[in-house]
Amino acid sequence: MARGRCDRWRRLSRTRQSRRGLTQAIGGGLTLAFAARTPLAALAQESTPCPETTTEEAIAIAEAYFAAFNDGNADALGALLAAGYRHHGAVVNDQDRDLHQERLRINREAFPDGHYELSDRFASGDLAAVRWVFTGTLQGPYAGVEPEGQPVAVRGVHIHRVACGQIVETWNSGDALGLLRQIGALPSPGPSPRTAVETQATPIPATPAADDCPPGTAEENAEIGRRWTEEALDRHDLDLLDELVAEDVVHHAGIFDDEIGREALKADLAALLAAFPDARFTADVIVATGDRAAVRWTGRGTHDGELQGLAPTGLPVVFTGINVYRIACGQIVEGWSEPDALGLLRQLGVVPEVNPS
Repeated sequence: MARGRCDRWRRLSRTRQSRRGLTQAIGGGLTLAFAARTPLAALAQESTPCPETTTEEAIAIAEAYFAAFNDGNADALGALLAAGYRHHGAVVNDQDRDLHQERLRINREAFPDGHYELSDRFASGDLAAVRWVFTGTLQGPYAGVEPEGQPVAVRGVHIHRVACGQIVETWNSGDALGLLRQIGALPSPGPSPRTAVETQATPIPATPAADDCPPGTAEENAEIGRRWTEEALDRHDLDLLDELVAEDVVHHAGIFDDEIGREALKADLAALLAAFPDARFTADVIVATGDRAAVRWTGRGTHDGELQGLAPTGLPVVFTGINVYRIACGQIVEGWSEPDALGLLRQLGVVPEVNPS
């Protein structure tokens, strides 16, 4: 298996040389940020004379962001956020700095023992990606629900863009649907949005030894993440995953059970595309290093097929998410998918709007 991956990696590496014009190497890492940047934040970055953000600085600021939430310190959070800060995603989809500080206070009052455990963090240029697990118990009113000590445990991913020592923009995708269901704000029956936070023991593929193949580059891994989104999914060409994904891949899916093996992954993605037969996908933001990549993506389509038992509604949807990939020998060996299942099911009329305060 390792030798086959090595040969495949060498072939892919030669092919990707012609695509490198799509990416930009910055400070030894890779930063790709597309139209998702807000004009205000982009203008502020261009007009501010300050040094380029290093990967170490981006990670440190991302860690400080979660420390502020874990401490319930809205002032510390405010100091980390730029004046023109924008936050995309979460229970409240679009937030500025003041609203984001208020969300911290609301969350802290509801979950005073709430804690973000950082599962992974990596950065390239001015972008930092963080996978996390949030746990806590409901001890104050939240989303119209009275506290009864309901335990919650949900996963998610943040991507922060840092400039001049502050976070100017955040993309957040996590299991808001699971959170609301776990506290009783929404009913649990119906299409399951994802697996539990920590599923039953799942075999994890071993990363090939360092001498099995040359290490990848951030540029190459960004291209792998982009092609999953903008070629395999956008073009509905799932056979391309034979090239991009290891045969024994494990993918921790957001709206399906964990997929073990390439064929199981392709089967679930085929079911998603059948539910939205006109679906198109774009990669909005990419963060990549020598062994990992994170992609914030947007999907658009019409619900003309069955989705996990939900009959077609004919409704158009726009849905977003973040995927994180662990890459070795030019192939994805492990992945995490964090779609906005709450937003998707709201658009399909499956779950009602809930006041998040």
